[in-house]
Amino acid sequence: MIRHSTKKLCYFYLSIVIVIVISILISGCVAENQKSREVITVQEKKNDTDSKFLQTNDTSVKDTNLSNFDTNNISLDNCKLLNEIERDECYLNKAKTMNDFSICKKIVSSDVTDKCYSELAQISKNSSELCFEIRDSGRRQECYFLVAVKFNDSSFCKRISDLALLRKCSQQISSKCYAYDNVAQINRCLSLELNNSVLCENDELCLIDFAVKSNNILTCDLISNEETNKACLTLTSGDDYCAGIKDLKKRYNCYDIAANLSNNMQFCNMIDSSTLLHKDCYIRTVINQKKSHLCDNVYAPHNRKVDYVNECYLKYALTNNDVNACLNISIRMDRIPCITKVAYGLNDPTICNYVETLTEKTRCYGNIVYGDKELDANKCIAIEITEWKHNCLITSAFRTKNETLCMQIDKTTYPDTYQRCVSSAK
Repeated sequence: MIRHSTKKLCYFYLSIVIVIVISILISGCVAENQKSREVITVQEKKNDTDSKFLQTNDTSVKDTNLSNFDTNNISLDNCKLLNEIERDECYLNKAKTMNDFSICKKIVSSDVTDKCYSELAQISKNSSELCFEIRDSGRRQECYFLVAVKFNDSSFCKRISDLALLRKCSQQISSKCYAYDNVAQINRCLSLELNNSVLCENDELCLIDFAVKSNNILTCDLISNEETNKACLTLTSGDDYCAGIKDLKKRYNCYDIAANLSNNMQFCNMIDSSTLLHKDCYIRTVINQKKSHLCDNVYAPHNRKVDYVNECYLKYALTNNDVNACLNISIRMDRIPCITKVAYGLNDPTICNYVETLTEKTRCYGNIVYGDKELDANKCIAIEITEWKHNCLITSAFRTKNETLCMQIDKTTYPDTYQRCVSSAK
């Protein structure tokens, strides 16, 4: 019995010991776990702080998220601690912020590098050099376009080879060439302004004009027509390439083209003087040189001399609106139409005073006084025929509502006319 009780007591004490041991073990684990958590928390905070300010000792930061911070707040040296994509973006931002194109060279991606040079080109004084650094041809030309527009500088357009973009560039910078209403004239003007024969678009007269004015003999090779090609070579080289054309008609055409582009009468003299081409070449050159007195020297068969000389003066007068050239026309039936056309072209009724017949003079005054162009009241005063001088003043007073113009009418001699003028000005 005693033995049995002793045994039970042993089991009791053993149980207590086991419970105590287990309790100690559990409390130790809990304490260790708590300590571990504290260490982890502190480490996480430290890591988070290091990540934000890039002060970590780990130089292979691979999982840093660019959206967590502003790259503008990172120093240039710390950009290298980012992963490749974010590093390039960091360098790009630094290059723009510091306006330092040398930073673009640190960028790995060719696309981002080109973007870096392009964006800096639009704010830099060395724009042309920066655009040139762009590797992609299309982006490089786009860079020249953007810079040209930004600084309104056509010199950057000259570097563009793409025809569509080149035209767009010239339009954006408001080129004076678009003042022309003829496509061929616009192209000719643009080719010279932007120093690019591509703008001629196979227009051979444009190409030869470009070759001559830019002294570029290689452009002549783009011209397929024999006469135009040889004329181009003649003008750019100084040698007579026209002489090598066997066909006389083509040879003379070659000289005519050369004369037209150079305004050099010597080329006209290389054409057979008995031909109409010689006459036309001569007259055109006289007009271009604005030397009307040379009309008297135009060569013509004896029985056509007067006709050729009058034709020269007429064309000269109408081209240059020069009434003095009209007055040199010896045949009245040709001289009067010449005077009236010049008068109308200049909107000057005083030129009508030169017309010799009353009917034609009256018609000349009427076309101008009652025309749709603005009148110069000072011109009205110089009109020879009183009636038309009054008509001119009344019309001008009516259009401008300027009653003082009526004072040029003698109200004592012409009271009714004066009153009509005053009434029209109100």
